Amino acid sequence: MISLPFMASIRPQLLLPEHIRPDLFVRAMGTITASSAAYMAGKVRGGLQAISQGQTEAAHALGLGRILTMLLSILPQALRAVIPASLGNSSHYSRTRPSLGSSPSLEVLSLSRSVVGNLEWRGRIFELYIFIGVLYWGFCYSISIAGKRVERSLGVSNR
Repeated sequence: MISLPFMASIRPQLLLPEHIRPDLFVRAMGTITASSAAYMAGKVRGGLQAISQGQTEAAHALGLGRILTMLLSILPQALRAVIPASLGNSSHYSRTRPSLGSSPSLEVLSLSRSVVGNLEWRGRIFELYIFIGVLYWGFCYSISIAGKRVERSLGVSNR
């Protein structure tokens, strides 16, 4: 994953004509969006594979075509199984991956670097990193609680 932002900064200059030069931020966000979409597509594919063949056969027995079978029978079941786990993973992914592209999600750490550089705060470095760790833990814990609530409301764990 660490090579993707690097490739986003180098590759378009090699592939695109001279007059088309997207901004570095646009290239980084495009790369992060494409990799997030690939991860989500893999999760949905796994959910689709979890649905038994009997569900498809039952929908065909009711007279549904291939598209209606997918839209009305298979896809809702697959998404019901995949969404709770994807909620936590996607939010974690979208929070940590932009840091690889040096986006504003690292403002806390960049502020900590400026504090470390200040001589008046030299003795407080340990407390600063403990605070950042507690802040990050609180954010991750709140996401996991939200994912559990969504899972409970969808009844995924009751199968």
